[in-house]
Amino acid sequence: MERVHHQCAEIHVYGGDAERTGVLIELQGLKAHRRACSSIRDLIRKYKLLGDGIFYLPVDQWPADASTITLSAKWMGIDGVSR
Repeated sequence: MERVHHQCAEIHVYGGDAERTGVLIELQGLKAHRRACSSIRDLIRKYKLLGDGIFYLPVDQWPADASTITLSAKWMGIDGVSR
């Protein structure tokens, strides 16, 4: 079985704000790395678990028009809206 390579952007998260550092790396298998995220939602989840630090996100998952994303705001999913 061949491992999938992902071009990932290094994301620095501090105080709930995430921004790209400009560093790109290639990861084999996103699940193998503790701070590697598969989506923005996964980044938020791991930030809540691990706190501030460096994370890795596939390049195509970062919103094209955003330089910074606030992760500390309360996010409500569809389940929360329907209650």
